[in-house]
Amino acid sequence: MAKAIAWAKESEVQQTGLMESSDPLQLLEGHGQSLAEALRLIDLLHEKGLLQALVAALEHGSDLLDIVVRQVDQPEAVGGLKNVIALVQGLGAMDARGLSGLLHGLAEGTKLAGTGQHVTVNGVFDIMKLMHDPDVSAGLAWTFTLLKGLGQRVGSGNGTSVPDVSVGDGK
Repeated sequence: MAKAIAWAKESEVQQTGLMESSDPLQLLEGHGQSLAEALRLIDLLHEKGLLQALVAALEHGSDLLDIVVRQVDQPEAVGGLKNVIALVQGLGAMDARGLSGLLHGLAEGTKLAGTGQHVTVNGVFDIMKLMHDPDVSAGLAWTFTLLKGLGQRVGSGNGTSVPDVSVGDGK
């Protein structure tokens, strides 16, 4: 979990001795490595365009915040936030290995489709022939396992339902 940032009061900074000298060069003395790392960070932020974005966000912070608040205040945005929360909760409940297998399988299927290796089905006999293909059989077994789990969760008469995700005042 993230921890709150503790801000040092000016009196605490003065007690550490950092403000004893009014000469800026004396303040920098002994901090060469830290300064080099800070300058490298600034360079990287500049190279990636993030420094300009941060400067613009700070310069127009109130305008930017006003736009964000107006957009989030719309009913569609609240529904979208509920969907995002439900999606994150669902992903958190999934088995990582199963999800990884699903995504790798989808990637492999899109590669095959992209290379033109489409499966042609002209009738029931083609489907029966495909059932003997070990890859198709494994894919169908995995799909039926997913459908069984889905049916157990949303099936009628067993008292289960999709959990309600509330955001804000419940609109």
